[in-house]
Amino acid sequence: MKPLARWGLDRNYTESEEETVAPQGRIDFNASVTRCSVRRQALICRRDELDVNVLQNQVLRTTLHLLANDRNVDDSRRVEAARLERLLHLVEIVPLTLDVFRRLQLARKNARYHFLLNVCELIWLGLLPDPKADGHQTTFDAISNDDRVMERIFEEFIGNFYRIEMPSLHVSMQERLTWDTDDRSDLQYLPVMRADAVLRSRHSGHTLVADAKYYRETLVSFHDRERVRSGHLYQITAYLRSAELKSADVEGVLLYPQSGPSVSVTFYLSGRRVRVCTVDLSTDWPKSTSACAILWLISFEGSSARRMAFRQ
Repeated sequence: MKPLARWGLDRNYTESEEETVAPQGRIDFNASVTRCSVRRQALICRRDELDVNVLQNQVLRTTLHLLANDRNVDDSRRVEAARLERLLHLVEIVPLTLDVFRRLQLARKNARYHFLLNVCELIWLGLLPDPKADGHQTTFDAISNDDRVMERIFEEFIGNFYRIEMPSLHVSMQERLTWDTDDRSDLQYLPVMRADAVLRSRHSGHTLVADAKYYRETLVSFHDRERVRSGHLYQITAYLRSAELKSADVEGVLLYPQSGPSVSVTFYLSGRRVRVCTVDLSTDWPKSTSACAILWLISFEGSSARRMAFRQ
């Protein structure tokens, strides 16, 4: 929100109407006669003006207003939300509905709003009471309890993190990979293989296949020993041996949200390095050591940087 305030709020042309003795813009003669403005020696005029009171800014202000007045929000964050809301004092507060978010249309000139509006929608969902639940459970509580939905959100987070924080990488989400087979196989029965994120260095050509997994427990116990989930290792290995990547300078990583002790282990499977790591999303983002680890995980500037990232 702060960078947006520095860049300037988005503005669109809106039509205003006023009765004036000093005509400006387009004169509406029909309205002037109907409202008897001429008797008052005035005219009804319409003109287009650049205005910050547009839908995307209304959504931002309304969301900040909701946060600033929600007692479930930390006091310091409520104060910050109220301070940011004052930057939008020329913008109206509007009722938020799903239809409002669906009507939002962004172009290249205001693409910087995209992330903020997604956050606004997530916050709005988090404040909605869940009609299917008893007590004070919210819609976001229902979402957070759905592991399939949360896994999809985690996948999107990983891809967008790399895309924003590592501009030296080309990030491809849900990239379709081809099985390393030939025409002797019954190809029509092979399942589609898609990797969560394939990251390629724009400079060195090094490639990393990242697979995001959302599980309550990262490791599983087998004969009183904790182990990595075998199915996940099979999956990432299949990606690394796909037709597109089998000859590439490539490695893989399995990423899990941290729900207990941190995990950072390395395997070499079929000659390819595979890392298994957890990401701590519970700490403040700028101070998160796990965020730094994820950032440096694929720093293709040199192997020493990658070793430093995981030196614990």
